Amino acid sequence: MKIWKLCAEVNKYENLCPVKDFTADELQAFDGRSLKSEWIPLPVEPLEKKKRPKWSDYPGFTIPVLSENALRILRPLIENSSEELELVFSERKFVAVNITAILDVVDYKESIYKTYSDGGIMRFIKYSFRECDELKNHHIFKIVDERRRWPFVSDAFKQAVEENGLTGFEFELVWDSEEQSVQEQAAPAAAGEKNHADAAGIPNEQSSPEAEGLAYVGDLDDEVTSEINSEIAYARKLFWIPKYSEGKDLAARVYKAVDKVIRTGRYPRQYGDVADVAIGLGCLYGHALVTGYGWKWKGVGSTAEDAVFCVVSPDENWVNPCMVYLQKILGGENENTTLLLYNMIEKTMKQTPAHKLTFLT
Repeated sequence: MKIWKLCAEVNKYENLCPVKDFTADELQAFDGRSLKSEWIPLPVEPLEKKKRPKWSDYPGFTIPVLSENALRILRPLIENSSEELELVFSERKFVAVNITAILDVVDYKESIYKTYSDGGIMRFIKYSFRECDELKNHHIFKIVDERRRWPFVSDAFKQAVEENGLTGFEFELVWDSEEQSVQEQAAPAAAGEKNHADAAGIPNEQSSPEAEGLAYVGDLDDEVTSEINSEIAYARKLFWIPKYSEGKDLAARVYKAVDKVIRTGRYPRQYGDVADVAIGLGCLYGHALVTGYGWKWKGVGSTAEDAVFCVVSPDENWVNPCMVYLQKILGGENENTTLLLYNMIEKTMKQTPAHKLTFLT
């Protein structure tokens, strides 16, 4: 049994976008809940208006969109897992597909993932699924930890696409039950071994930094520093941010990039998901604080083992966990305060907090 992540060939074919950008609340609504009873037919248009469009059966959009032909072929496979939402488009008939099957089928013991400090999953590095009836009964679905991300599909879905010559679909293999079985037999996991990779996060809203017991701050090694610099260079390229942009100018550009992702739900498709976008933009934001205020990249946590990559003020009074900070914003948990925070830091740095290593977010 194989499970595939479903994506669109956004660089080869034309993509759609709403005529009026989605609000943050509207974007958050695509989380598995049914929208059909309240849905108003949505006007859409080509993303690149100046180019002659080359349409596929599966154009890129905030949620899956199918052509009439693709919907006719795939409907028997997906009708028990989704609902059809009408789009208004003069050039051809497309239908949005809202995935309502949110399955609790992840095998967390065999998966590899990063977590926030409260135990919530930040992102998956490797997926593993339980081979159960629930998984077998749905050919398109999302998982409880990624309700707003792109869906997963079955081999039968992929086969139907390929046998009927449907265009625009891109599949990434994320799990093969037979391959996993072979791996388990060849190298069984040690008893009690944890496969998930923890990543410390920012404190919960109900807790204060001192309650977190943050006592560790340490320099990053050369390998980690090199990875962060690579992420900065890559994000500059994908978001068209020039090399000379630093400090406040860079913070302003990050703010605009974040705002666009939130409003449109679109981001460079070289990123796998919003968690990857948060890493890229988080590194850029951290670099803005480094170049604008002389902050430094450090590992911060209660111990060295649970430290998260942050930028820290020169006196080590203030900390911004920039990658987690951006994850919270892009995930809809916090407002986009990136530029506001940057402008407040100069005044804030003149103050002395009650405790060292106080989070500033």
